[in-house]
Order: sequence, then C-alpha cells, then structure tokens
Amino acid sequence: MQTDNDSDAGELHSGKEQLCCQEDAMEEIHITFPGDGVSAMTDLSTVSVSSTKMENSVHLDKDAEPEEVDYTHLVSIVENDIKDISKRISTAVIDFHLSCQEEDSVIEGHCSHFDFIPNEIILKIFSYFEPLHLCRQISPVSKRWRKLAYDASLWSLLDLNWNPHISSVDLCWIIKRLGCIRKLRLQNRQMLSVSEVSVFTEFCPLLTDVDLGFCSTCSADILECFILNCENLERINIEGCHLVADECCKVLAKAQHLRYLNFSHCIITDAGVSHLARNLLQIVSLNIDGIGWISDKSIMTLVEHQHKHLRWLDIDGAELTDRSMEAIASCSGLERLNVSFCELLTDITLQKIKKMERLTCLSLRKGTELTNAGMIDLFSSDALVNLTSLDLSDCGNLMDSAVLQILKCCGKNLKQLHLRWCCSLLEESVTAIVDTCSLLETLELVGLHKILGKCFDRIPKCMPHLTLLDLRQCNKINDNLIREMLCRKSDLKAFDYYGEDFRIQLQS
Repeated sequence: MQTDNDSDAGELHSGKEQLCCQEDAMEEIHITFPGDGVSAMTDLSTVSVSSTKMENSVHLDKDAEPEEVDYTHLVSIVENDIKDISKRISTAVIDFHLSCQEEDSVIEGHCSHFDFIPNEIILKIFSYFEPLHLCRQISPVSKRWRKLAYDASLWSLLDLNWNPHISSVDLCWIIKRLGCIRKLRLQNRQMLSVSEVSVFTEFCPLLTDVDLGFCSTCSADILECFILNCENLERINIEGCHLVADECCKVLAKAQHLRYLNFSHCIITDAGVSHLARNLLQIVSLNIDGIGWISDKSIMTLVEHQHKHLRWLDIDGAELTDRSMEAIASCSGLERLNVSFCELLTDITLQKIKKMERLTCLSLRKGTELTNAGMIDLFSSDALVNLTSLDLSDCGNLMDSAVLQILKCCGKNLKQLHLRWCCSLLEESVTAIVDTCSLLETLELVGLHKILGKCFDRIPKCMPHLTLLDLRQCNKINDNLIREMLCRKSDLKAFDYYGEDFRIQLQS
C-alpha cells in the first residue's frame, strides 16, 4: 500500500527503537467481524468519538423557505475529535501494522501452481466474492492474497450495514485504505457523528451513493460534510432519520449531481420538497412516503420543475387529492408510481393514470373511494400492459371482475401482485391468477377470508418462479394442501394464517 506521507514512512523504517516507542504508546483496538474472533488491526489506541447531537428545526410553515444555516459553531465542537481520529489513522502507523508486506519468499518444495497465476487473473476470481468473504476467508490465506483482497478494484462498494457498531477509528481506517469506494452503506449506525464523517469523507471523493437509513443522529451538519467532500454524489438514502427536516433539504439542494433521494418517514414539509424541486437540476427518483402532511402544493411544484426528469415517485397520499394525480400524469417518463393512503383519491385519478404508458410499477394502497368499475376501465386499455408490479392492497371495492380484467391486461408480465385485505375477492380471482401469471414471483393474499385455495396444487407447474406466497388471515385455506404443494416446490416460502412459515413446519 502506497503511503500518503513519505516523511512518516521514512521515520517508520529509520530504526527499531522508534517503532517500539510507537507501539508502546498505543493500546489494542479491533475490527470485529460477526463470528470472527480475529482482529483486522491491532496496536492502535481506541478512540472514543463524541457524537454531537445537532438539533434540526422543523419548519412547519409550508409557505416559508428553509432558513440559512450557520455551521461555524461546528469548528469548536468537533475540532478535537477530528484531530484525534486523524492522528490514530496516520499513514505511518497504518503502513507498519496493516499494509500488505512484500510477498514471502517461496520456500523450495512448497510452491503451488496458484503462485504462478498472474495477479490480474486472481483479481478476476476474487471479484466474485462478497466483501465479507474477502475479509474473513480470503485475506488471511497469505500476504499476497491479503494484498489482492484489498485491491481498490474490488471495493467500489463498502457495505457495513451488517456491523453498525464499528468504531469511528476502524471506520475511518477502512475507508482511507480502500480510497476508491463509490457506494457506502451505513444503515442503523446510531453513533454517526460529524467528527468521523468529516474525516472519512475526505478519503472517498469518488463517492456517488450513500445509504444512511435509520441513522438516528443524521443531521444537516453531517449531510453538509458529504456535500462538501463528495462532489459527485448522486444518490442518498436517509429514510427513517428523525432529525432530517427542511434544513437538510436546503443542504442537499447544493449537490448539483444529486438525482436519487429517499426521505421516507422523515419530517420534511411542503417547504422542503418545494425547495429541492426548484434548486436541484434533476430529480429522477424521490421517495417521500410515510410523510402524511405533504399536500397538493408541493407535488404541483415538484411536477412543474421536474416533470421531464422524474422516473420513480413514492408518496404518501393522506393529504393528496385528484389534483396531484392530474399533475403527476404529465410526467410522461414516469415508470414507478407508489401512493399509500389513497383515501382522498377517486376514479378521476384512475382516468389520469391511463395516460401513463411507461409505468412498470403501480401501487394504489388503501384506495377506499376507488370503485370496481373504475378499476375495470383503467385496465381496459393497453396503457398498463407493461406492468410488472401491482399493489392494490386495502382497496375494499375491488371484485373478481376487476381482477380478471387486470389479468387480461398485464397478467402475463406481472412478477409481483399484492392484494392484501381486498376482502371481496373470491376463489375465481385466485384461480385466474394461478392459471395466468406464469412469471409471478410474489403473491400476497393477506386477509382474503373467502378463498379456499383449491387451485394451489397447480402452483409448481403453472407458477415455476413463485418464491413467496402470503396467506395470513386466510382462515379457509386447507393447510395440508399447502404442505403437499410445498413438497413439490421446495424453493417457495409460504406463510399460514398465523404468519408461520410452512417450511419450518415441514422440517419439524
């Protein structure tokens, strides 16, 4: 591994006494992988980084633009933490303890054929391994394998979702060593701090995709670090971050390459959505589901400024009317439209959706005012023939006649079909689904208490790709019929009335 600081590297090799002094001054820390008792790095002192809790003000005034934020107060708060982390991951120490050494001399009589394979071919082989396997199984084999296992070409993605409690120093060291990562996954990291983010973002300038979902300390100050140091950022996921508010929208609006945003279950308002719509050059994908106070006003603004670019849109429809759907229908390139809590939408919305010929994914959940006749009319044309995913859960007015029309329109292309709590559906619908949807992978029939499932014995033959069958709260299904069917289709995961996996029952 090439050092960033030649002077430190020189000092490192200047004499054993100097190295001993460095080692004595440091305690052990470990990067612990699940089930792996071996430390990936030793002899560095543990650094406890304070997670500065930043308060994000929520702008409840829908007409007001987010206020300008003053970040100068961060300097005094995080300065010491940043210096401390940077010191612990200094290049000289890393090179001495963790860099790949020169390859061992080949001992006569112990040379394998693998030793003569060029590095390029070995890297190609290693590219088929997951990052966790590279760390736990590949790198300990030899010094050569360790050097190749950490080659930058294999680490465009760093996924630490499985280890959200990794220490700040370990996190910064890993990112510094890899250097060329483009995708970073840090879901559920509860100790995310401004200090560590300000350090490790300096080492990943090529970062384009970051996932901070459910990081409870994620705030505008942390997002500011990403925007300042990662100029190529295109995607960001901050779903479930309860400190993310309109202030964060103003920060993210500075990232001119940002195109894919997930704000699901955050606390932004109309003002934040409108600010993003006006200031970002392109919004290709926007997820604002789980935000029940978003109104027609911000949706109209979003469509006005981004209708040429929008491809994926997930929204909470609790406060939306047919006016929003009429505006969304003008987005001619829209491929995915997911709307939850469609209680204010009527058949007028269905008429507008008929114009959206490029849709491949459609979800209209809890459409209590959507009629069966409206559904039949929606699927009577060829506009939605390309649908591969359809979710009409909690649409209580849906009946067998509408399901038959849906299957006639797009049944042969469907891969996911969700009909949870469409309680009026009878056996006729289920039979038609089994006989028509040969490409179906997921079928959810939760709460269909009138169906018997007599046709399910044909699933192995008629639906070879089905991997999930959800039959919770279907009290008339014969469990023995499902068990017999599963004996002929072992790759299918099916849930019974109580939500228990039939496969576990078969094994026991």
